[in-house]
Amino acid sequence: APTILRDEEDFVDYSYINHYIVNGAVILCSFNDPNDAVAKAILEKAYPGREIVLVDATQIFARGGGIHCITQQQPA
Repeated sequence: APTILRDEEDFVDYSYINHYIVNGAVILCSFNDPNDAVAKAILEKAYPGREIVLVDATQIFARGGGIHCITQQQPA
């Protein structure tokens, strides 16, 4: 889990579980947190053969969602 628990205004609910699987890659939320690299390493083992792409998700989570929440999967 991210070590960041608060931002400038209040508590935050940052989570690495809210990731998005796409063709050949996994989009992983990042939070400028020391555990971003740990989460990336875990997903590299969980999804061999896929590129793990970190995307700063702090603003998405500030609005009440995550990468998976704001996307819809489309079949290839």
